[in-house]
Amino acid sequence: MIGKLKKTLASVWDVRGFQQKELQPYADERMLHETRRGLSMLCIVFALLILSEGALHHFLIDDYSGSYTYILLSALSAHIAVTSRSISDIKSLHLLGMTLLVVSGTAFILSAQQSQAFTVELLVTISMLFMVIPLVPWGLREGFCITGLIYFTFTISTWSNWKQFNTDHLWTLQFIMVGAAIVSLVLVARNVRIRKKDLASCYKLEQANRHIMLLSNKDPLTSAWNRRYFTERFPVELPQRLVGSKENFFACLDLDDFKSLNDTYGHTYGDQVLQWVVQSLHEVVGEDGIIMRLGGDEFSLFVKGHDPEELFHEVLKKTQDIARQIYPERDPKIGLSVGVIKALKNPTVDVDSLYGEADRALYRAKDLKVEPFSVNFYGTTWDGEKTYGSSEVALNPC
Repeated sequence: MIGKLKKTLASVWDVRGFQQKELQPYADERMLHETRRGLSMLCIVFALLILSEGALHHFLIDDYSGSYTYILLSALSAHIAVTSRSISDIKSLHLLGMTLLVVSGTAFILSAQQSQAFTVELLVTISMLFMVIPLVPWGLREGFCITGLIYFTFTISTWSNWKQFNTDHLWTLQFIMVGAAIVSLVLVARNVRIRKKDLASCYKLEQANRHIMLLSNKDPLTSAWNRRYFTERFPVELPQRLVGSKENFFACLDLDDFKSLNDTYGHTYGDQVLQWVVQSLHEVVGEDGIIMRLGGDEFSLFVKGHDPEELFHEVLKKTQDIARQIYPERDPKIGLSVGVIKALKNPTVDVDSLYGEADRALYRAKDLKVEPFSVNFYGTTWDGEKTYGSSEVALNPC
């Protein structure tokens, strides 16, 4: 029982504490927004309560002596509500909320000492001071700090001048503060548990959605990006990829005589060859490229900072080496045709146009093919509007 209680207290003690470390950054970002909203709500509610109380005080008692207190506390609430929008630290937001409540409590104490009496209005105000605490999403630790500060400030200030007050009023004040503090702390603890469960559930749901989206954009055979990625995500990422000092290349690639290879060795072998090509591309390109399978034996590739001729020679060599290791009795009749566009840094480049230029370069490479089972390469330079150097042809047997 005691162990379960300790575990429960530990879970609600800190609103930011999560056992899953990967959840912490996600929770911190969400909690920052929630704390801002909670602090703003506390300020607005508190200001409305204070102004309402001030108006009621004037109408019922016809006493304007404490008007400046209500006005200043309302102004302080408004100032903190505005200031909280520009603060990006949860602890600082918590301190602002504590400051508002403690300063307000101090003002009420001074008002009581000045009048030397606890009116019903003042007792109600003090209870409301505790009851607005759960509006801000802080943990039980901060809740204890706030209620403790308010309680001890009131207790020390009133009992140190107990002769000024009626003893029954002092004990009534103690009862109200303790009761209101307990209710507030229970609500704070409950809110922390609900909020943590909600954050954990949202995180798992977003991770699941992200995983589903990843799977929907991946080719199941080769694990390269698929056509959906090419049409939906790649146009969004391309402008960001074009920046930097490295040269950018976009290529269309397919395997030579892939149908003949399938007919000779079977479709299972053909599928393996596709997997080997993507594996080799990943090994050569690394993190600097995007590999996409658009269908059948057709691939597109975006790469930075590599010499494209050397790159595809190495890719073919690695692919043929893998084939020889797995099937040493077979001659790896694998060849590549590649059309490469050197894409100049143009933030308005259109993916369809880029693909069209690379596809034309690919067919040019096929037309000029002279060596079987090699890299047939044709490259041009394109700035998004014009093609430069299209007469330069490289036929590079492996």
